[in-house]
Formats: sequence, C-alpha cells, structure tokens
Amino acid sequence: MPGFEFAERIDRPPQEVFDFLVDFDRASEWAPEITRVEMLTDGPLRVGSRYREMRWTTKGESRIDMEVTAFDRPGRYSAAFDAGGYQATFNYFFTPDGDGTRVEMACVVHASGARTLLSPLITWLLRRQDKQKLRNLKRVLESA
Repeated sequence: MPGFEFAERIDRPPQEVFDFLVDFDRASEWAPEITRVEMLTDGPLRVGSRYREMRWTTKGESRIDMEVTAFDRPGRYSAAFDAGGYQATFNYFFTPDGDGTRVEMACVVHASGARTLLSPLITWLLRRQDKQKLRNLKRVLESA
C-alpha cells in the first residue's frame, strides 16, 4: 500500500498538541491551504464524526469530506476520506518525549481497479501537500 510518514518533536505536552490539532477553528494556522472546516455531524468530535474541509488547490477551492476513524485523546487521532476511487487515512500518533511530544503522521492510500495504477501519483500529491504540516504545527504551538 502506498503511503508516507512524517514526524516532529513539539515542545508542548501531548494533550495540548492533540487538542490543538483537532480544533478545526484553528486548522488554517498550521494547514494554510485549509480555508474552513464544517462539521457534518452533531455533537463532540468522536469516532464516526464527519466534517468537510474546504481548501485551496491549484484549481481553486475544493472540498473533501472526512470521517474520524480513531479518537483516543491524547494518543491517537485518525481521519479518512473516500473520493474518486481513492481512499486515504491520515493517522496521527502523539507520544510523550521528555517534556514535549513526538507527533507522527502516517498516511495510507488505497485505490481500487484501474485506479491502482495511479496510486503512486495520488500518494505523491498528498505527500507534497502535507509535508509541511507538522513543521507548521510545531512552529505555531512553540511560538504561543
């Protein structure tokens, strides 16, 4: 299965890093391509919650509907999308590291049928788009 991983150490405790990452009102502070996030389900964020990310791409504003697949504060958060024959799951792991947190992001991409041939390209595009996110998260949290 194609995918990619990134990791970053952030000088903040796991609960603070986790809570900031899932505060969708602040998403554009560390993921500047995201213009807004709309909740599609009621209630607090949990496994099964759905939300829509609006983001700028080279083709203009687009949207992607995400579903929370893991929510274990402060250790793990995962969300996935299924669009155009591709599925991607973004897994975030938060591990105590001294007085800070090691954050790991692992993305797994699945495709079906003939689209399997394009999985490496989709993975490359997602990786290119997401490679700065953890660095941005670190910068924002450590400058607060």
